[in-house]
Amino acid sequence: MRKKLYGIAALLSIFCIAILFFAILSVGRRQAAPSYEGEWLTAEGNYTYPMTPYKEEWAQLDILERRESCNMPQELVDMLTTEELVNAALDYPLKMDYIGFSSPEKGLEHLKGSSNVYRELFKREDIIENLLKAYRDLQVDYDLLVSETVSNPWEKSGYAKELILQLLIGCDEIFDQLTEAQMEELLTVVDERYAAKQGTGDDFTMAWSRNNPFLLGREGILDLE
Repeated sequence: MRKKLYGIAALLSIFCIAILFFAILSVGRRQAAPSYEGEWLTAEGNYTYPMTPYKEEWAQLDILERRESCNMPQELVDMLTTEELVNAALDYPLKMDYIGFSSPEKGLEHLKGSSNVYRELFKREDIIENLLKAYRDLQVDYDLLVSETVSNPWEKSGYAKELILQLLIGCDEIFDQLTEAQMEELLTVVDERYAAKQGTGDDFTMAWSRNNPFLLGREGILDLE
């Protein structure tokens, strides 16, 4: 009995040491790029985009300069967890550029081609669970979409992030890999969000369906007229 307890204690010790090791390693990796602090990293070590449409300098940049200013250093991209990568993709200042393409597929390929955050995200093995978690946890204020006093309501309401999540989850590379349990979770979230947006105006209804044939147009997901 005593030997068994010693064995359990030894395993717990090893487990705790492993957790501590990876925690220290994670911090060390962030601290390995001190030159990015204040630009791509906050003082707390969280990622940030130094250039956004809300800054005066943004208007002075052409489209290629904007893409370059939003392209995160690969060293930092490699350091991000998959959850952080999903958030970085949702925060990407040029994420809505995909709407300007003839199809969502081409728009998504554009995002992958112009942003290493999107490219790296699709390399991660745990991308699906992290996308579903982000979709489930995302807060969207649908009332802002019909507000006449709010500038850029899609962004400020959180709806732009929802469109991107639908785009990512609905693509073949993700959607076709969903397990039965993941599909049930997705259906629940879609139904809840579609019900929540009811009464927010015809423009919103059109945008909801037109920009997201990847996900909401999928057979068995949602029947849109």
